[in-house]
Amino acid sequence: ETKPKLFVFENVVGLVIMEGGKRRVVTNKQGNTTSTNTIFEKGVVFQTILNAFGSCGYKTSWSIINSRHFVPQQRERVYIVGIRNDILLLNSDKNKNLLFFDWGNVCPIHNNDNGTTIATNTNKIASFQKSKITIRDILEPKESDAVKASELTKLQWKKVQELHHHRRKKEKG
Repeated sequence: ETKPKLFVFENVVGLVIMEGGKRRVVTNKQGNTTSTNTIFEKGVVFQTILNAFGSCGYKTSWSIINSRHFVPQQRERVYIVGIRNDILLLNSDKNKNLLFFDWGNVCPIHNNDNGTTIATNTNKIASFQKSKITIRDILEPKESDAVKASELTKLQWKKVQELHHHRRKKEKG
C-alpha cells in the first residue's frame, strides 16, 4: 500500500457542486468599489471525496483556481491538497501558527476551503503574474523515482496517440 506524504488532486469544478451543491455569485458594493465573489457550496459527491481522503489519514485543503492567471484560457479547476496526519503531527510544535496550506502562494485569486472567493491585494496579483510559477515548481524533481515510475512508456504513449487518432477520425464521420 502506498501512502504518499502529500498529494495534489485536480478535477473539473463541477465536481464540487454535484448532488446538491451550489454555485452562487455575490456582488458587494462599498462606496465606488464593486466586487464579485463566487461562493461554492459542496455537494454530496465532493464531501464524500473529502471524507474518503480524511478516512485514509489525510488533512485536506481545497480551492478552485482559474487557469486565466497562468495561460490565455478561461478554465476553472478544483484542486485538493492533502497531507498525511502523521506528517502534520511531527511538525505541529514548530508550525503552530502556520496555515496548513496557503492557497495565496499558489494563486492570488482563488476559492478557499469554505468555497468563498479570496482575492489578495493588487500588488500581490501583479507580482504573482510576473513570477511565472508553474505546477512543476511545486512537484517532485523530474529525476525522482516516483516521477519515473509514473511516466508513460513508449508503448503506452503510442496507444494514447492511436486512441486519440481513432476518436478524431470517428468525430469527423
